Amino acid sequence: MAADDDRVGVIGRGLMGAPIVRRLAERGRDVVAHSRRHSSFDAVAEAATWAGSPAEVAACPTILLSLPA
Repeated sequence: MAADDDRVGVIGRGLMGAPIVRRLAERGRDVVAHSRRHSSFDAVAEAATWAGSPAEVAACPTILLSLPA
């Protein structure tokens, strides 16, 4: 991992996850996102890169979880 690696991984693209992804992207962060259903990714596709598995998100230096209670 490079010292200037600003990728942020987000797991969970629901009511909270989508705004988090958008705001991070608006602030210039490289967002890598994963959700159980790929169809839920469509709402943030312009703001993030799809991760095919949680393991891909885990490769990011910063990880946020937005999971249901």
